[in-house]
Amino acid sequence: MRFHQFARAGSAARLEEKLAAAEQAGTPLKTLLAQLFRAEWEARQQAALAARLRRAHTPELLTLESFPFKVQTGVKERQIRNFAQLDFIPKESCHRLEGGPNINAMPLF
Repeated sequence: MRFHQFARAGSAARLEEKLAAAEQAGTPLKTLLAQLFRAEWEARQQAALAARLRRAHTPELLTLESFPFKVQTGVKERQIRNFAQLDFIPKESCHRLEGGPNINAMPLF
């Protein structure tokens, strides 16, 4: 998002607030610019991810809480929840998730 887009998006007031807060706190210009550029970069990354997901025609993003384990009977809920704890990382063990025919295996290191 360029500055003029940032301003048009109704964020000009927020930018003014950030500038005023930085001035009041004595934040160096270099630090302020780094923060603003970082925020812009993160917004661009989020927008790019959203665009890629739209182009991929993914129906929705799933979380552990929203995943339909009862519908996806080939997915073992207990195993996935154990993987989500990331206990295999400190143990330095390797696991491999395999699907059915024509589905690639996914190693978890």
